[in-house]
Amino acid sequence: MLFRSKDADYPGALANFQTNVQGNHDEAERLYRKALELDPKHANHTGNYAEFLLLRGRHEEAAAKLEEAKGLSNKQKGQATAEIALLEAILARVTKKDDTIALEELRNFLSDGFTRGSFDFTNVLSYAQEHVSAEDHTLYCAFAEAILDEKKVAAALALLDQRSATAAAATTAKPKRKKTTAKKSASKKTAAKKTTAKKTAGKGSKQRPPANKPRRKTPKKKGK
Repeated sequence: MLFRSKDADYPGALANFQTNVQGNHDEAERLYRKALELDPKHANHTGNYAEFLLLRGRHEEAAAKLEEAKGLSNKQKGQATAEIALLEAILARVTKKDDTIALEELRNFLSDGFTRGSFDFTNVLSYAQEHVSAEDHTLYCAFAEAILDEKKVAAALALLDQRSATAAAATTAKPKRKKTTAKKSASKKTAAKKTTAKKTAGKGSKQRPPANKPRRKTPKKKGK
C-alpha cells in the first residue's frame, strides 16, 4: 500500500486499529513506522508508537520514543502532552523507577488546562495493573480520567497529594527505626564482647601452668 505525505494520519489510525482491535502487532508496527516516515514530527503518532512499544515490553525503545514525542508535543501543550506524561509515569513505575517528575509535569498540564478529545487508556492501564501496585494503578486510572474530563482533575490531584504525604511520613519515620536498630546492634555487640571476655578469662585460669615446686637440696656428703 502506497501513501502520499498528506496521508500520514491514515497509516497511524490504521496502526491503532491493527494493534488494539485486530491484535496484529507486526502489521501495526509497520504502519506506525510508515506514519512516522511520512510525518516524523507528528507528536500523536510518535506517542502512540511509544505506547505500542511499552505494551510489547520494549521499555528502552518506548522511553526513547516518549522523549521524542515529549519534545514534539511541548510546543503545543495540549492533551497529547498530558497523555505522554502519564505514559512516562507508568513506564517509570513498571521499570521500578520514580514517577514523581512525570506526575508533577502532568499536574502542571492539568492545572493549565487544555482542549480535550478522546483517547483510549484501556490497554495501557491493564498493562500497568499487572506491573505496579494497586495504589499506583488507582492513581493512574484517576489521572487518565482527569485527562479526558476536567471535572476529574481535583480528585486525581488529591490522590497524588495523599500518596506524596504518605511517602513523606514514611521517610520521616525511617531514621527512628534505624536508631533503634543501631542501639540493639550495639547492645548485642557489647554483650558478645563481655561473653567473649568471660570465656577468655575462664580459659586463662584453667590453662595457668602449675607453680614451680621448690627444689630439694641434695645433702652434701661429709668427708671422711
